[in-house]
Amino acid sequence: MANRFKGLGGKTLGLFKNIGKKLRGGKRPNRGGPSQVTRQPSWDQQAANQRLLDGVRARADQASAIRPNKARPAISEGIIIRGQQNPIVDLSHRGDPPPLHPHVQGLLDGIPETQRSLGHGKCGMPKVLSTALDGGHNPHGATATAMSIKNDPAKPGHGNHAPPCASCSVLSSHYGLNWIPEGTHTNV
Repeated sequence: MANRFKGLGGKTLGLFKNIGKKLRGGKRPNRGGPSQVTRQPSWDQQAANQRLLDGVRARADQASAIRPNKARPAISEGIIIRGQQNPIVDLSHRGDPPPLHPHVQGLLDGIPETQRSLGHGKCGMPKVLSTALDGGHNPHGATATAMSIKNDPAKPGHGNHAPPCASCSVLSSHYGLNWIPEGTHTNV
């Protein structure tokens, strides 16, 4: 087909550019850069996100009663896997790191010590991912969230959203987790 226009000396290309320019009202399309359109989650996804938030908050509220304070977990975390009805929720862990699924443990072991968070492997997210994998579920692309836990559900800061720590960020990136709410919040 390229041979058919060989004798036109490239004039055809200029003609098509001008037609396109007139159709666009003389403006060039946005090439590259961030898209101006943000997609809203479907109603089903919004309902799943709400179930996740409710489950993580309920677990945080239950954990707020744990005494003494040194025994209380700091964070409640969870995921909801697309197509699943119920979220998988767990708490951060005090003491020695809990046993994890070999794949999750391998990812954590592969993080250089200088890039590990203070509570490396003790967050709720490695336990949540391990639970999903042990149950035969694929957590890739799941929706995730984390909330802080205080000693009273009415105390300021209880239930605040927390971003993933440095170690969990590696897990999050590997599994392509979508965190809600989006954006950064103060880490508690």
